Amino acid sequence: MTRRNYEEQATVDKVARDLPGAGNILHQHGINATTRYSLANIAAATSTNMDELMARLDVQARRIAQRAAPAPQTKPIEIRPVEVKPAIVEHVTVEFVEEEAELVA
Repeated sequence: MTRRNYEEQATVDKVARDLPGAGNILHQHGINATTRYSLANIAAATSTNMDELMARLDVQARRIAQRAAPAPQTKPIEIRPVEVKPAIVEHVTVEFVEEEAELVA
């Protein structure tokens, strides 16, 4: 069974007031967002498919909830300085110079 954010007996004005963007959805279905009739009654009066209307309101409610949800916490990256030992650098430089000398000779 699908869980809905609003029941069919909820009044249109309450849904429009509680759910940002619901007024636009209702308007697209030819429903005045200020009416105090239930969603079921007004859907029947305007020949609106109740399942489609409820589905669109549910999608809008999930979008709003997703935007309001906090971003997932990530572990901060630890940046540590790397100590370069001069002896290692000297060794690498000497080896490179010797290899170059062998190639040139």
